[in-house]
Amino acid sequence: MPAGGTLDRFGVAGGDVVLEVGPGPGYYSIEASRRVGPDGRLICLDLQRDMIEQLRGRLAEADVSAETGVANATRLPLTDDRIDVAYLITVLGEVPDPEAALAEMRRVLKPGGTLGLGETMGDPDYIRLGKLREMCGRAGFVEATCHHDVLGYTITFRSP
Repeated sequence: MPAGGTLDRFGVAGGDVVLEVGPGPGYYSIEASRRVGPDGRLICLDLQRDMIEQLRGRLAEADVSAETGVANATRLPLTDDRIDVAYLITVLGEVPDPEAALAEMRRVLKPGGTLGLGETMGDPDYIRLGKLREMCGRAGFVEATCHHDVLGYTITFRSP
């Protein structure tokens, strides 16, 4: 699915404060930056410094901006209740402690904020939908939407 369709499903909109965890080289980041516009903020955090460097180059080339940094998904350098939308696409399965990462997402999301997750079957770290629902439920999230695609799914949860 094109980046715009996925970001539509996650509800990324103008003026939002958005967190992308594990952006890699920025497939979704450029469109997300355009969507939040000058009144919003996009924060991109990745564990791999070389991915952040690639992302910065792609953002500059596209003439869009984001705050970028190297960070672990289980210890985000953000204050509580700061984020409107947080998303991870084919990333959560790579995190050694995904439940700790979900607890961090809940901590940084504003009450009523959206957590968006995407999984693709070809990914070696694919998380089955049932398992993801269980983990997010234990973290206190409430499911909002789920879309099945040919090769995977996107799902959103609300922070209480």
